[in-house]
Amino acid sequence: IFFHRDSNRAATAESMVSQIANADVMYLVNKNIPSIFDNLLRELAEAHPRPAEPVKFLYETMLRRAGPKPILSYFPFGGRGESIRLAFFIGGIEFEDRRIPFPDFGKMKAAGELPLGSLPTLDLGDGKLACQSTACLRYAGKRAGLYPKDPLQALQVDMIITTLEEAMGKAPLASDVGEGKLKEARQKYEAESLPKYASVVNNMAKESKTGWLVGDSLTVADILVYTVLCLFKSGGFDHIDPAYFEKNQPAMAALADRVAQLPKVKEWNAMAH
Repeated sequence: IFFHRDSNRAATAESMVSQIANADVMYLVNKNIPSIFDNLLRELAEAHPRPAEPVKFLYETMLRRAGPKPILSYFPFGGRGESIRLAFFIGGIEFEDRRIPFPDFGKMKAAGELPLGSLPTLDLGDGKLACQSTACLRYAGKRAGLYPKDPLQALQVDMIITTLEEAMGKAPLASDVGEGKLKEARQKYEAESLPKYASVVNNMAKESKTGWLVGDSLTVADILVYTVLCLFKSGGFDHIDPAYFEKNQPAMAALADRVAQLPKVKEWNAMAH
């Protein structure tokens, strides 16, 4: 506004900013915020190109945060739901963190209330449940501004997410191999399968010049590395060394430590869940 040469048009732009600043976000989104911003951007662009950028960023941020309030349903622990929770929380997206006890999960599954008979799910208020943890994480990342707009960077984030998801999916379960053979199967997994997947992400972390896996800022790929390593370190996989990543994939471990030190992550972890 102050760059504007015409005082009358500067006053018009100031009035537009006032409308935006003093109105309810949802009202603006539902009513006339696009036209207000379009006009404001046009006014500012004629005065100077640079002031328009923060206004555009504000507009995009408000639209992301003003979308439907998601209801995330998952078990009462971290697992595959924690990265989704963190993405919403870090991005300032209000959501309902619905933690489902195992007896209730069994009832929901028996009643056919879950699309694939599993959690997590996202309820976006449209009468349909979204499922698949990686799909939910991408959605949360896009709403939170933690997912790249650049196609190549988005591809890299998707590759990391899918690689980590496959790595966890390859971990043998007692229901598959039997309780008596679980220790042997998990030790073989730690020696063979886990390094195959983890080394891909570890190499990307090691080669990064920014300290983040993709681009120069935090993405859901970094968040997922953090939550996956938390799962392993907490003993979430019996018979696998909780210090596996520190010993064998140090760049991933360092990245997870960096995410753990973020103020919003500390705040989340300090909250009672």
